[in-house]
Amino acid sequence: MGNAITLASGLSAIYLLTTGAQALELSDGSYITAQDGGTGILEIANGQASLGVKGSSCMGNVAGQLVALPDGALSFSQHANGRNCTLILRETDYGLAKIMPAKECTVLHGDTCSFFGIVETKASPQN
Repeated sequence: MGNAITLASGLSAIYLLTTGAQALELSDGSYITAQDGGTGILEIANGQASLGVKGSSCMGNVAGQLVALPDGALSFSQHANGRNCTLILRETDYGLAKIMPAKECTVLHGDTCSFFGIVETKASPQN
């Protein structure tokens, strides 16, 4: 079959695949990321994701609906200036997940930053 099923609740998003592959699971919340050229925050809530990055001379943001891929990864995309920027979140041995741009994203972050990175840890809740 290969169809992805997305179930979302107010507390967390759960991604199941009908192919039997184990999906990457990131619960709703904020995550600290290390990016090529800066740092970032990955926000996940109600089946949506947003990644904001900031470096010494650059900044950028991409946001969209999370989609479970057949290989267990997650993706989200944003259309800007006639281009689709798609980011892929995959399991890794280094941190919670790795972040890889799958399509042209320079228009959203500039030349000195990148959306390539690692989801390091879940951010502490603010009081």
